[in-house]
Amino acid sequence: MRLLILAGLCAGTLADPAAARLTELRVLAEEPFAGGAAFGDAGPYVRIRATALGELDPSAPANAGIALLDQAPRNARGMVEYSTDVFILRPADPARGSGVLLYDVTNRGNKFLMSWVNDAVEGPAGSINDPRTAADAGNAFTFRRGTTMAWSGWQPEASTANAGMTIRVPVATDGPNPIIRRIRHEFVNGTRGPEGGIPIRLPYPVADMDTARLQVRSQEADPRMDVPPDAWGFRDSQTIQLLPYGATPTPRRIYDFTYDAIGPTVNGIGFAATRDLVAHLRQQDGIRHTLAVGISLSGRFLRHFQDLGMNRDEAGRRVFDGVLPHISGAGKVFANEAFAMPFRTATQHEDRFYPEVWGRFGYVPTGDDRRYVLGVLGYRAVFRPNRVVRPIIGGLVAGLPATCTHDPLGRQTCDQPPLFVFAATGGVRFEPTPWLGLSLMLSFGVDSYPNPFGMVELGVSFFIPL
Repeated sequence: MRLLILAGLCAGTLADPAAARLTELRVLAEEPFAGGAAFGDAGPYVRIRATALGELDPSAPANAGIALLDQAPRNARGMVEYSTDVFILRPADPARGSGVLLYDVTNRGNKFLMSWVNDAVEGPAGSINDPRTAADAGNAFTFRRGTTMAWSGWQPEASTANAGMTIRVPVATDGPNPIIRRIRHEFVNGTRGPEGGIPIRLPYPVADMDTARLQVRSQEADPRMDVPPDAWGFRDSQTIQLLPYGATPTPRRIYDFTYDAIGPTVNGIGFAATRDLVAHLRQQDGIRHTLAVGISLSGRFLRHFQDLGMNRDEAGRRVFDGVLPHISGAGKVFANEAFAMPFRTATQHEDRFYPEVWGRFGYVPTGDDRRYVLGVLGYRAVFRPNRVVRPIIGGLVAGLPATCTHDPLGRQTCDQPPLFVFAATGGVRFEPTPWLGLSLMLSFGVDSYPNPFGMVELGVSFFIPL
């Protein structure tokens, strides 16, 4: 059988669906990557688009942590079905590969690996989200190493525009009756994208339009003020807009739309779908190790994935040999609850009180985890041996909870998992004016091999009064 999905899976049903709960991995397209260009010893690559069909047993202990799974509709075998988008880049000749599968957790449906790991430059219309050319491979670091790369959808609300990836999951019910709950949808115009916001798509359909309420405030702590009923309206059961038609939300103001929502999707299936896809792929010929990387929201997904016990498949086998949650802090994802909203990212200004941070905050239990907050502001230039300058743009008044390395009372250092890496950072800061700051940061760390490493950061911060 050729690596991953070609000979056996093109026929349709998997030979042993019970092994990983994938019932089918349906290949939609397979073609040479970058026109068949060779990448060193790994040779040419192929790109594969597929759809994974799976089912989950609500009574299986491995699935016990998935919220609402027991309230999802079941097929004739008593299983809950789902389907998810899959994308794979792999050596055309599996024998020339490294034996490593690198799974890049999508972020709101987008692939980050090419830009964050391979330094690819974004082209027109999100080209590196649908890599086809040698330019999309960037410096080709993962290609030259013979790495097999895989992505899949895990967020039901993720857009499929510009090659975005999503997952299709069922809606939970209370027996024969729909589930209805009053929820709050917060939206801000112009802080996480270009200004606009017409119309406003709601995360779940509205059950009762007459009881919905739209409010607005300037700052997070300000009282909410009602938006007059004649200043907004419904376009459909899941979309609202400001009136008159064409009006846009005032930039940077916080809008709260409170309403009775109906039909929560079983979003926690995204964790199990990732588990079962990777568990299947690592059993294929030529794959010896599986790694995962997640950036920001995707890193929080990996932390949540581990906390839910998803790094063991239903047969008890390890899924990932190693994971890298990058710039994820101690957060997790608002993805495994009724009426979940996985796209939320809590900051001081918006999304502040949506669930994101709860114990445990480190990578081992401490018994008494508490929240620690780290703020970042400004522009930084990072100097590294293999890269002269990589500019990093810090968020405006961003806040992330930091991972704990000791118990909250400072009594002792927590034991850490094997191969865990620590880095200590120190430096100086000078502020010649109230709006300008200059800093020099030195970082030094030791991993558990041990191998020392270092990094120098030069920073310039601009403070703009709000």
